[in-house]
Parts: sequence; structure tokens; C-alpha cells
Amino acid sequence: MVITLFDSHLLIPFEDTGPLPRFRQLLLDDSEIGDLLCKSLLYDKVIIPTVDLTIIPLLALWIGPTNLITAIEENHIQIIKYRGAIGYAGGGLGLVLFGIQSNRQGRIKKVHDLAQAPPDEVLSYLERKLSLLEESMLGTVWLDVKRYALRNIIEVDPKEFEQVGEATCREILDNPLLQSYFAIRNKNLKYLKGVDANQLRWCHGRNLNDEVDALLHMAQFNWECYLADKTGAIDQTAGPAAQHLLQTRVERLVGSREVGRSFTEILELNRIADLSIAARDDELFNRIWKLRNTGNAAQFRHWFHENVRRNPQEAQKVFVDSLLRPTLGDNLAFKVVRFIVFNVLPSIIPEAPAISPLASAVDTVLVNRAIRFLSTPTPKLMIDDLRAAFKVNA
Repeated sequence: MVITLFDSHLLIPFEDTGPLPRFRQLLLDDSEIGDLLCKSLLYDKVIIPTVDLTIIPLLALWIGPTNLITAIEENHIQIIKYRGAIGYAGGGLGLVLFGIQSNRQGRIKKVHDLAQAPPDEVLSYLERKLSLLEESMLGTVWLDVKRYALRNIIEVDPKEFEQVGEATCREILDNPLLQSYFAIRNKNLKYLKGVDANQLRWCHGRNLNDEVDALLHMAQFNWECYLADKTGAIDQTAGPAAQHLLQTRVERLVGSREVGRSFTEILELNRIADLSIAARDDELFNRIWKLRNTGNAAQFRHWFHENVRRNPQEAQKVFVDSLLRPTLGDNLAFKVVRFIVFNVLPSIIPEAPAISPLASAVDTVLVNRAIRFLSTPTPKLMIDDLRAAFKVNA
């Protein structure tokens, strides 16, 4: 099973100001970079939704273009794109996935056009715009980033939103509390107060001022749930407003929050610093990022999701218990069998190869390691690797 996170927390939403203001905020946000590192260690695959592909140059600047190319090529990071934004249109249209274009040719003349233009043109446009930032763009390597990204983007048909919009309205009508809330000022979900016949409102970050905003955030969250199901994610994140409104509705969302908290407790137990520190240390960042591709990290992820997520409030205890659990190589019966094979058989079977004392000594180390690897996954090896990356003394 591929342990997958649908990370809508990193969605840079459609705004009339364009994506660059939000891009600038995220670019130097150490906590966000540390959060991405944490997720990369805890999940085999992180799926990030986007409307205009701005996340791709952001990831390239965060983790380095070469690391991003490898992550995309090996399917550790997946970009899923849908066009436009979730809105509420007056005049009986209700919930829609809409787009704004400044021309019928699909050319990028204004920031609104990014959500509707072909992906290759969007990435070229972003390259030109971002080269104006103090952090100069990524040189010739950017061409490789674009090529790999374009090859692996999942594009979602906008028509798929229709069933999500209908399901959101049914959810309200089937819930007496929600129905009562909406019915205070409204008789029909297609004609909510606050949006006239010739108006459109879209889902803004934290706005929860009236019934229209509530409906938009419910639809946004349901759309993210739909995309998470579509991509087979076991966990998902959500934006601040959606968490406030709907945080108890989906096990995936709760799982994602508890997973991060539990992992932090294990790091603290082992005196490993907050991963956000790596945002300002390229050498440390690369050590951690390369670690996530190792067999030790893969073992840790499977151990973590099989054990810790069942007892998130006891993360440190579960980790310590795993260190005390004997491996098959330490089992008495196994040691007896190994003693017979390496010491008794050579003396009673002439054809058996001689086993030297040195070979027996080497066997004690190597066989124990092999059996430990083949038995229950252990979290200690990756934690030791992380301690080495941070140069934490025992």
C-alpha cells in the first residue's frame, strides 16, 4: 500500500490579485518548509492540488529543482490540477466551478487567465514573473522541472464538480441543524441572500460571514474530499476555515493532524530539532530530503501508520516499546538452530563447508541485522539517521 497524503493545505487558491502575493508569503515561511519535510518523511506520496501551477516553482525554490525532479519522477510528489475556483452564482445557478478569461484565444494577458490557460504556457509565464523576484529563477534546470512536471500533472475535468455541488446541497437538506441555519433567511439554496442575479462570489481564505460563505467552504472541503478519494489518499489536510467548520467530519483530516503531532513528539523524545530549522540550512535540508527515499524511512512510515496512528496520544510510549521488543534474531530457538547450522553440522557432515570462528562472529552481526530487517519494521533506524543528519549526540 502506498501511504498517501492529499495536502490541500498547500493549495494556492484563485484570487483576483493573482497568486504572487500568496507565493511571496509562502516562499520564506520556514514553518511551511519544515511542515513539508515532515510530510515527506511520513508519507510515501504527497498529492498537492493547484489551480494555476504556482506550487511548482514554489516547490522548486523550497526543496531545490533537482530534488523536485526526482520526487516527481519517483512519484513522491504528485500535482493535481483543476481549472478555476468554487463560486456561488446568483440567479438560480448556485454552486459552480467557474473561470475568468480576458480573451477567447486562451492567451495569458491578466492573472485571471492562469487558471484556464494550457499548463506549459502557465509555467512559462510564471518563470518570467518570478525571475523579477530577488530569488532569481532556477536557470537551465527549470526547463527540466517544467518537462517532468508537465508529464506528471493530473488534470481534473471541471464537470466532475457538478456532483460535488449537488451532494453538498443534499447534505444540508438532510441535516436538520444545517437546514435550520440556512432557512433563517433563505427558502432555496439556489437563491441565497447576499448574491444578486448578476453577481458571483468565490471561496475566500477565512471568510465565514454568512450562509453563502458557509456553503462555499462546505463545497470546497467536499471537493477536496472527492479529489482525495479519487487519488486514493489515506489522510488529507484542509485550509483554516474548512478545519474550523468541518474538522470532525472526515477521518482523513483528523488522521493528518494527529500524525504530525505524534511525529513531533517522537522527534522531541530523541532530541531532534524542529524540522523547520532546515529551511535555512541547504546542506541539512538535502540530507533530510534524501533520507526520505531510503529503505529505513520507508520502514519507519509503515511502522508509524501501523502502530502510532492507532495510539496518537501515546506516541512516545509506542516508540519506546518498539525499542524494547526482541527481534527474531534474539529469539532463543533461533539461536539454537543457528548454532547447530554453523557449529554442529560441519563436524558431522564431511561435505559441509567449514565455518571459521571469524565467519561465526560475522554471522552474529549480519544474520541478526538481516532477520531484524525481514521481521517487524523498526522505527529506530530512520530516527538514528535523522539524529545523524542533525548531528545529535547519543
